Amino acid sequence: MLATTESIVLSSLSYTDSSIIVKLYTKEFGFVSGYAKGIHGKKSKTKANIFQPASIIDVVYYSKENNSLKNIKEAKINFPYAEIPFHPIKSAIVFFSTEFFQKIIKESEPNFRLYDFVRFYFTSLDKRVNNYANFPILYLIKLSSYLGFSPFSNYSEETPIFNISEGMFVAENTQNRYLHLFADIETSLLLHQLLQKTFRDIKDADIPHTKRGVLIELLLNYYSVHTGISINLKSIDIIKSVLH
Repeated sequence: MLATTESIVLSSLSYTDSSIIVKLYTKEFGFVSGYAKGIHGKKSKTKANIFQPASIIDVVYYSKENNSLKNIKEAKINFPYAEIPFHPIKSAIVFFSTEFFQKIIKESEPNFRLYDFVRFYFTSLDKRVNNYANFPILYLIKLSSYLGFSPFSNYSEETPIFNISEGMFVAENTQNRYLHLFADIETSLLLHQLLQKTFRDIKDADIPHTKRGVLIELLLNYYSVHTGISINLKSIDIIKSVLH
């Protein structure tokens, strides 16, 4: 049968000279993997460039119950980006964000709230003219709430240290030999500030460029501890470099 849904492209890979395999996160059906044929032909209605990471597309595909790889019949742009495809820093943020999403999200069922969050994140990134360097950090923070382990915002003078395993701020004297499970005081304060922010007011967050990579590593460690997933990303060095 034919299925129609709005989708966010996560990745694409050349399959043959005229076809690609695409991984999508769809609004109606969750994760979907499919292949698009003949996209490099001059007469093709569907072009390969619409399957770039983070592209928001309307897709029609043939769905067979026992076939995990769907045959994509048609795809067209739903939300045309103005900057992401042409902006190297925003493109690097997209590559990091989509790679991380595929690594950490394991549920195959549709999740409308999660889909809307990811869609809002990418469209906000595209629209933001400046002050977007902290977007991927806030993305990691906000995404954790959809997985059920958002950091607890209990920072105070008495509890100024973020404990990764407990997901909350604790007193300094509670640190033990497992120092890798604690953020330092400066990083903890920056995390506390970011926990109060949204994508609309993230421009007001004063995060030193030297600490962005530290915060990303902290949050990746946080996800690893709370999911049991070893997070090794191809994009990590790139994202830390462009945000430095």
